Amino acid sequence: MDTEPVIDASTIMAYVAPEEQSEWASERIENYGYFHLLDLTYYEVSNALKTKVRRKKLTGLQAITIFNEAKKFMDLCEVHHFQEIIGGVMENVIDLNVTSYDMSYLWLSKSLGTKFITADTKLVDKLKGTGYYDLLEYPKKK
Repeated sequence: MDTEPVIDASTIMAYVAPEEQSEWASERIENYGYFHLLDLTYYEVSNALKTKVRRKKLTGLQAITIFNEAKKFMDLCEVHHFQEIIGGVMENVIDLNVTSYDMSYLWLSKSLGTKFITADTKLVDKLKGTGYYDLLEYPKKK
């Protein structure tokens, strides 16, 4: 079950851009080696980097360099298209009060029968007590 997990943009960002969860993300990536992600992950990583530039945490040049590193990693993953999972997303997104993006990763993970690796601890908190919680691999709070 856990040999090829789904990985999201929060984990990829922690892997390629120094932040609090970077060590955790690096360990996850070294532990597995092959991942599934969604085509929307490229956009999410790009938007996260744009936000870091706007908040003056990165320069534009740094963001471009980091995106290129992230893209190299993402290009090695199995990329799934949103059309594959949209039906399951709409069935659950309202009840769970999560974004369509987050539900997309969760539904892909459930569909593949594998773990979902996320550094998004707010999402983890929202999923406690749901049928999706056991799919999650996330950084433990210190």
